[in-house]
Amino acid sequence: MTINPFDLRCCLNSRAFTLDARLLMEIWQMDYPVLVVPGIGNSGPLHWQSVWQAAHPDWQRLAVEDWDYVVCDDWVSAIERQLERVRHLV
Repeated sequence: MTINPFDLRCCLNSRAFTLDARLLMEIWQMDYPVLVVPGIGNSGPLHWQSVWQAAHPDWQRLAVEDWDYVVCDDWVSAIERQLERVRHLV
């Protein structure tokens, strides 16, 4: 069975998404740090990013000052800061 992660749907009520997400989480046991980068609104608790992060407590989530007001330079700086911290952990 071939799974294309780009075909996944973000709706947890979708049986197909739930099965595919669980299978992918089992397949993709990574030995690398993961930084979850949500979009505007910070991906609520039922969003696939939040579900996957909850299943992997060692994953880090981008921290920005305001999830609802996008200032591109601030977000890029936040990503750079967190990536620098992660590099020191590896």
